[in-house]
Amino acid sequence: MIVTQHESAYENPEKLAARVENVRVYRELSGRMAIPKWKQYWTLAALQTCNPTSEIEQMVALGLCRKEQFYGLDEIVELTEQNKVNHPTAHWFTGEWHAVISHLEGFNPELIYLDLTSMADSRESADITYRTIKQCPPDTVLLVNVALNNTYTGHQTTIDALLENVTDKMTDEEIAEWNLEDFPMFSYNGSGCTVMCTTGLRRRP
Repeated sequence: MIVTQHESAYENPEKLAARVENVRVYRELSGRMAIPKWKQYWTLAALQTCNPTSEIEQMVALGLCRKEQFYGLDEIVELTEQNKVNHPTAHWFTGEWHAVISHLEGFNPELIYLDLTSMADSRESADITYRTIKQCPPDTVLLVNVALNNTYTGHQTTIDALLENVTDKMTDEEIAEWNLEDFPMFSYNGSGCTVMCTTGLRRRP
């Protein structure tokens, strides 16, 4: 199971500021202020409330996308059903991330936000990142958010560990299609004392 950010860490000030930075990184990498009307924003959804602090409401308020362009996926049926009630014009899916995006007709992302709580050097982080890279069409921006420390064990790592593990899976041709030699990133405090790091990747047009 992919562990995602749910309610307890979802609408705090640090998370809101990180999403603003996500939009800035997208605009820097794409050269566009907003997602084109025929393209999609994809995210690991969790619960999307009707509050202005929810991800969907914040992205719309920042002028990144319309609700009709918002595609959210979660493994918990109850969350998907509630999101459909809260935001009926958006698109909601239940299932395992890669299983859904690899078989969905009409998968057409402009921006994907992989908001994980797994460690940057974990096999899980590398696997989902690589599998997502394989599904990205040209000119897609992929934001990957991972943890750099584990407050329970004291383990620490860097974003380089994620990128090394991912590129080990990629062919030279695949590596050449991405900005892996020069990418924006930023860190912030997640829940408690956990340090989160987001890196911005873009597949060349």
